[in-house]
Amino acid sequence: MPRNIRSIRVIEKARFRCEGVSHSFLKIAGVWEDMLRYVRFE
Repeated sequence: MPRNIRSIRVIEKARFRCEGVSHSFLKIAGVWEDMLRYVRFE
């Protein structure tokens, strides 16, 4: 989730890079949430 800054820092330290945003991707507790897509290149 874009607002989860701590998780974003962890995954970026693991050399993952943000590929894009999936808008209204997942419904959590009745609310549609955006999700960030990450990929890792060796």
